[in-house]
Amino acid sequence: MADSYLDDRLREAFKLGKGSPGLAQRLLIEWAVKDQRLLLGMVRPFMRAIVTAAVEGAIKRGVVVVATPPRRPAVAPRLSGDLLDSVIAQMGRSGEAPPARPLAPAAGPGVADRVDRAEGGIRPGILNPPEQPAAGVGHVDAIRAIAAAFKRKHAP
Repeated sequence: MADSYLDDRLREAFKLGKGSPGLAQRLLIEWAVKDQRLLLGMVRPFMRAIVTAAVEGAIKRGVVVVATPPRRPAVAPRLSGDLLDSVIAQMGRSGEAPPARPLAPAAGPGVADRVDRAEGGIRPGILNPPEQPAAGVGHVDAIRAIAAAFKRKHAP
């Protein structure tokens, strides 16, 4: 919504300045120093930016001290050792391993020759992942450490 008082003062400044934007600006500054309503009408759209700049400047100059919110102690919810062992034991187990399927050779000469002929033409890949060894003790410990760190980081 336009401020009619501001619009009236703008028209008057241009009229007195004979259409010159520079003269109109000088008149408006002179009037705004004495007329709070005119000043507020001009500044209102920029008020948030002006206040933000004033607050940030005060902080940088050390005029004010910013209060920091109190830190809550990081307390991660704990899983029992048995439950964590169960979760880790089940990781990667999605039932039986999918049956091995040969890779379909792409179109083009000589592509079939590049397929590894060992193990009946089947090679590990996306469709036929290689067998995974069982997780060792070091791996289990590493997963536990990662899980604990994740919980600490995302604790409420």
